[in-house]
Amino acid sequence: MRRTTNSLQELEQFVDRMWERLESQGAYRMESLPVDIAETDDAFVVTADVPGCERDDLEVRLLDPQTLQITMDHSEHVDERDDRYIRQERRHRTASRTLELPGMIDEDEVTAEFRHGVLTVRLPRSAAHETGTDIEISE
Repeated sequence: MRRTTNSLQELEQFVDRMWERLESQGAYRMESLPVDIAETDDAFVVTADVPGCERDDLEVRLLDPQTLQITMDHSEHVDERDDRYIRQERRHRTASRTLELPGMIDEDEVTAEFRHGVLTVRLPRSAAHETGTDIEISE
């Protein structure tokens, strides 16, 4: 039994070293994108902090009238000729988030704004789906 425990520990240490090596080489990593979702009387407002990013690093898509996708793909451009790095971890960062909203969205009225590292997406509710249709119940 003791051999199994040592083997598992060795495997765990090996995997940890491999992850550290990949990260230290600036490997391509996919992260989750934390967001806040607020509700107003007529819209949903999604806010995401993406410090260090530029507007061109972001993509916002409405996949359907109830699903929003935000993707970030950010690369650090560092001139390595002047500096000798011991470790460089700021090369490439990606994150994506797909959100199922609790109501239908008016696709033509969605707006997105990016200021000071904060992305704000305003998603007005669809009036057509808000009012609904009454259905008569027959006997």
